[in-house]
Amino acid sequence: MKHPLPTRKLPERPDLGQLKRQAKELLGQMKRGDEVMTAGGIYGKIVEVRDSKVLVKVDETSNTKIWFSREAIRKVLTEEKADAVK
Repeated sequence: MKHPLPTRKLPERPDLGQLKRQAKELLGQMKRGDEVMTAGGIYGKIVEVRDSKVLVKVDETSNTKIWFSREAIRKVLTEEKADAVK
């Protein structure tokens, strides 16, 4: 007598195109005061936004600011906090 193997349903993969569009849209909406995380794991607050670069304040006590390209910003944390409250 043959026993059927148990099967599991695999989780659905997110649409990568949609995720890329959402990330691009989020980066396009960056504004002064947003908290962000860079690709290198640096956290800070946006001070100034230009066409291709963003000035991020990374240390309050020494007032350290660093220019990053827009592509180096991986997450806008201010938006995540607002979504979590809703």
